[in-house]
Amino acid sequence: MSPPPQVTVPDTCQAVSFECPVEGTIYGYYPSLGWNAFFAAFFGFCCLVQVGLGIRYKTWTYMIGVGLGCAAECGGYVGRIMMHNNPYDELGFQLQIVLLIFAPAFLAAGIYLILKHVVLQFGKEWSRIRPAWYTYIFITCDVISLLLQSAGGALAATSDDVKTIDLGTDIMIAGIVWQVVGKSFPTHPSLLHQLIKPP
Repeated sequence: MSPPPQVTVPDTCQAVSFECPVEGTIYGYYPSLGWNAFFAAFFGFCCLVQVGLGIRYKTWTYMIGVGLGCAAECGGYVGRIMMHNNPYDELGFQLQIVLLIFAPAFLAAGIYLILKHVVLQFGKEWSRIRPAWYTYIFITCDVISLLLQSAGGALAATSDDVKTIDLGTDIMIAGIVWQVVGKSFPTHPSLLHQLIKPP
C-alpha cells in the first residue's frame, strides 16, 4: 500500500480551514480527546498521590523525581488535548513534544533512587557493582539523556525550518539512544571492573 500523499499548506495556518486541512498538520489527524484526557487526569492524580506520600513518609528525593515525571506527563497530555481542539496550536505542540519526551527520565530517576535499597534488601552479594553506584551511574546517564532530549525537543518545537526540525529530532533520538546505552553500561562487567566488589 502506498503512503498517503503529502499535503502542502500555507505557513500562516493557525486553525483548520479549507486552505489549512487537518491532514496538513504535523500529525495529520485530531489527537484523541478521550484518551489524552484520561492520561492527563491519571498522571495528574499520580502526581498528587506522590506528593502526599512523599510528605507523609519524608521521601523527598524520590517524591521530586516521580512527582516531576507525573506532572510533566500530565502537562504533555494537556498539550495534546489542546491539539485536539486545534491541531495547528503551536503552544500545544511545544508542550506535548517537550514534556512527553523527557518526563520518563524523571520517572526512571525515581526508580534508580530505590534500586540501591532493593539490592541491599535482597542481597548485595549478588550485585556486580556496589549498590550505591547504581544511583550515581544511572542518574548521571539520565541527566545527560534528559539534556539531549529536552534540547532536541525545544529545537524541533520552536523552529519553522525543516532542517532545524530534523536536527532537533536527531538530537532527541541521540538522547534516547544514550539512555538505552546508559542502562546497559553497568551490566557489563568489563566496563566497570573497578566497581566490582572483591570476592
